[in-house]
Amino acid sequence: MQKTIWITGASSGIGREFARRYAKLGCRLILTARRTDRLEALAAKLGTPCRILPADLAKEEDCQRLFKELEGETIDIFINNAGFGVCGSYLETDDAREEEMIRVNVEAMARLFRFAVRRMHAAGGGTILNVASSAGLLPGGPYMAGYYASKAYVVSLTRGVAEELREQHSPVYVCALCPGPVDTEFNDRADVVFALKGITPELCVEEAMRGDQMIFLVAQRDVQCDEPKKADLYQIGTVAYVRQILRLPGDNMRILVEGKYRAQLTDMIHSEPYFFARAMELDVPGYNASVPRTQALVRQAH
Repeated sequence: MQKTIWITGASSGIGREFARRYAKLGCRLILTARRTDRLEALAAKLGTPCRILPADLAKEEDCQRLFKELEGETIDIFINNAGFGVCGSYLETDDAREEEMIRVNVEAMARLFRFAVRRMHAAGGGTILNVASSAGLLPGGPYMAGYYASKAYVVSLTRGVAEELREQHSPVYVCALCPGPVDTEFNDRADVVFALKGITPELCVEEAMRGDQMIFLVAQRDVQCDEPKKADLYQIGTVAYVRQILRLPGDNMRILVEGKYRAQLTDMIHSEPYFFARAMELDVPGYNASVPRTQALVRQAH
């Protein structure tokens, strides 16, 4: 089953690289940015179905129009990426630019996040990646004070909503990407030169997607069955992060995982060459996926 990925800020930098990566995985893309010509040029090169929805997210009316245009869509992953920075003394930076930055980095980000998380929760699942920054993890940034504050909002909001969803056993997973300097058009638009050498958008997205890899570990009733259906599996298992994959001779792999939570299998779809599972988190007294004992048990299973 082909997944649909919605990406904002898709015309350049990190957003464009996410589009390229998901296109290689055969996903259908919804691309949003201000510059229609760039979106069209990108879509023509991706080789996967793309829907172009241009919008200026600094304008609330454009956000509302997006929501109406997306009413019939099932969004599996939302990359909430649009944003920019302003550099300079807070005594001297342009008022209009500072206010536009808040409208995009905070107001539009939260508006789109709220829309997507509610839609996904009602639909029964989905993943949202809010693109923040390492700036959002620091106390404050002189000469980029407004930008640092806007990204602190992204980090804080994502953490809070993630905990709410966990407590409510929601099938929606939300997280934040917090890179340091990345060599994109961000630097030119913000008129900033970083002392630290930036990483490439390719490396940034590669690491982000590596961290997003999760699997559902569940025992199979008949080990001889090569294409099991839901009835062929035990219903209780462990959702785990993939920490390392070792490729061994003979097309074998050894996967090192870290348990996240116990879950019950609710649905399974076989789509060559993968099995996709939906699982509902369970409350298990005394179970804590972060303790070494649990990690060791999971690792021994592989």
